[in-house]
Amino acid sequence: MGKVIVQASMSLDGFIADTNDQVGPLFDWFDNGDVEFSGSDPSMVFHISRASADYLRTAWSNIAVDVIGRVCSIGPMDGTVDPQLAGQSSL
Repeated sequence: MGKVIVQASMSLDGFIADTNDQVGPLFDWFDNGDVEFSGSDPSMVFHISRASADYLRTAWSNIAVDVIGRVCSIGPMDGTVDPQLAGQSSL
């Protein structure tokens, strides 16, 4: 049986996007280095530091499935459904 590992990145105020729905400085490290790196999709190339590339190469080699997204229909901490977001997921 496989392991399930959950990981989330967010700013201290609990958001993963800025007021323009862009990821902003939280993910700037994906494009601040001189090492080209891509995961399983070669069309998505990141430019990261050597240390980040070494870490991601090891971490991502152990992943069989990713579920990634910035928009969800569940409220921040209380489990309520946001009616503006409900049903927008492509899953």
